[in-house]
Amino acid sequence: MTKFFRMAVMSAIAFGLMLSQSQVASAQSINDRAAVVVKLNSADKVLSSVGYMVKSAGFGGMVPLITLGAGQFLDGLDTEKPMGGYLTFNDGVPAFVGFMPMTDLGAFLDVLEENAQMEIEEDGDDYIMITPTGDEIVVREKGGWAFMSDSADNFGELPADPAKLVAGIDDKYMMGVKAYVQRVPAALRSQAIEWMEEAFQATNQNLPEGAAEFQQRMNEQSLDQIADMIQETDEVFFGFAPSKKDKALFFDFSFTAKKGSELAKKMVAGKGADTDFGAFLKAENAAMTMNAASKISAEDAESLKAQLSTVKDSLGTLLSSDDSQLSQEDQVLVEELLGEVIDVALATMESGKADVGAAVMIDDDGLNAVFAAHVADAKKVEAVVKKLIAERGDKIPSEVEVELDASTYKGYTMHLFSGSIPEEEARMVLGEKTTLVVGIGKDKIYGGFGASPIDKVKAMIDGKKPTKAELPSQINIKLSPILRLVGKVTDQAMLEDMAEQLDDEGNQMIRIYSEYIENGTMSRVEVQEGILSLIGTAGAGLGGGGFGGDF
Repeated sequence: MTKFFRMAVMSAIAFGLMLSQSQVASAQSINDRAAVVVKLNSADKVLSSVGYMVKSAGFGGMVPLITLGAGQFLDGLDTEKPMGGYLTFNDGVPAFVGFMPMTDLGAFLDVLEENAQMEIEEDGDDYIMITPTGDEIVVREKGGWAFMSDSADNFGELPADPAKLVAGIDDKYMMGVKAYVQRVPAALRSQAIEWMEEAFQATNQNLPEGAAEFQQRMNEQSLDQIADMIQETDEVFFGFAPSKKDKALFFDFSFTAKKGSELAKKMVAGKGADTDFGAFLKAENAAMTMNAASKISAEDAESLKAQLSTVKDSLGTLLSSDDSQLSQEDQVLVEELLGEVIDVALATMESGKADVGAAVMIDDDGLNAVFAAHVADAKKVEAVVKKLIAERGDKIPSEVEVELDASTYKGYTMHLFSGSIPEEEARMVLGEKTTLVVGIGKDKIYGGFGASPIDKVKAMIDGKKPTKAELPSQINIKLSPILRLVGKVTDQAMLEDMAEQLDDEGNQMIRIYSEYIENGTMSRVEVQEGILSLIGTAGAGLGGGGFGGDF
């Protein structure tokens, strides 16, 4: 999961580079120079997708009105071809050019003038569109396409068929954006790294001496990774795809590295990982399930170990800073125990395996969350907890019952912490007596929290079986039990009705998952159709039912 998050952060940086200045050789064709391309599907397909979403949301009666309203802006537009734009770097200046397919540009401009409060002026072979805010957009027609930009200077080279420019974005996407990071000039990428280094240094200036030194060491390690990533990233893509066939909305994000690069090898190094926690994906009465498993490459392990070692070496300085609220005795204890935990994390990195599972279950007892993780030396973590309780157990509220070594189950030592939460609403969710159970094995830790987690943790231990991970990471959320529980706690009958509706209709999942692709990863958020239908149900419940239904 950390790796995919890191990819997303680096991708945001890559997109940011596109908005800056650079030097570029203009001898390349526009197809080779476009650093970012944007595609909006044809007007016909966009209207079809919008109609599907509106109807799924329970407002089918509005689809003809939307189609009619959009129709007044389509005169002169070729509704069967895609629209979009592209960003290039020309003589050190970023230039964006948009394009739209035309059957009659004059008719289209007349529509804008009449219905969008645009002023249209002729300028030789070009047109100038003046927006209500006074901004000017230059329009030039070529080969049945209208090209638009903030300056005619950006029209030096126009593609004969811009649809080919965005052909790399699949037609299944209603909208897509793709960045070709290597088309950003190398000088600009290097400059961006320098800017980040300066920004990192600026953040250290107001920190206390010890914290500043620690942050500087962490920044240096992070900057090396960022620099490598910027120089070796190939493509970054985001797309939105409503699918009537799949009855879902898809938000896709992909990140690829240059073929043969070290980054490309790292990106797919986790492939083929085994998981011991597949049982979490099949948990009964689950409102959420999660599993993530990956191999940790030796290079990634070394990088993470370097960062953890920096943290460990700096603990004493950080804990003894002027801002610390700890006594000297507590500082010594915390440094010792945190050092032990970091040692476990280091050993886990060296094991070459990352594997976690989790589930949230909602039933008549209330809510229970269970989790598990591969930990190289779980017994060491157990020793840390025991020492902390032995040294500072008197700080635990008297209402909390602590039972260490309460029992054993299939090689796992169970420790219990339980008590009653004062707030009534919390007890309705977590039970009259809320329990935290932690099961420690040789190289795994299981845990559970809620109204009755012990049997549920045991069920996950029973289901432990090494299998190939279905996906590098996945989170699956089922909405109906969540709505039902919230409705019960808040006494909102409408929420319980919505939960019943979802159970009857199905297609109520939100799925977030990643998978490996060539030289990179693809992440997807899937929102199933049934969830859209709740918009109409909520609208009807709030007095907006007149918008629903079909004509």
